[in-house]
Amino acid sequence: MNRVKALAVLAGTLVLVLFLWRPGGASPRLTGVSPADGTRLGSPPAQVVLTFSGPPVTRFVHVVVTGADRRTVPGGEPVVTGDRIVAPLAAIGSGAYRVSYHVELDDGSQLTGDTGFVVGAGAEPVPAATTGHVHLSKDPLSLLLVLLDLALTVVLVTAMLRRPRRPTGRSG
Repeated sequence: MNRVKALAVLAGTLVLVLFLWRPGGASPRLTGVSPADGTRLGSPPAQVVLTFSGPPVTRFVHVVVTGADRRTVPGGEPVVTGDRIVAPLAAIGSGAYRVSYHVELDDGSQLTGDTGFVVGAGAEPVPAATTGHVHLSKDPLSLLLVLLDLALTVVLVTAMLRRPRRPTGRSG
């Protein structure tokens, strides 16, 4: 029976390590933005480029550019190339602009955040960007349920492998 318990503990540890392991060891993050956060430009950019530490999943990319009046700036669909997202912009005028993003990376994690830039000399600077954050797709409840499944599996396997009791020969 000790051998079964040892194998169960080993299997549980392996499942836990695989469940929590993140390739590369670091959380994904935004590594670059063009135009850079807080930049004052003389002329409007034709596109916004976001660079991440891992490749985004194309169907889960949302990039929205808004003006100081909080209206969405028209542009084309964002294009994913490697670890970069390029969001084309329609012609924009002078003013402050905010770029907000919500991206799912290929490892299942999600990133959100925003950055800003100013076009022209007369516009007010954009307030400092809020720091993006990671949405882990493996929440604590999922971990608890996986561990509960593992414990139930160990109990069932142990019950199946137990040797049946030998009849004592006594009649009731």
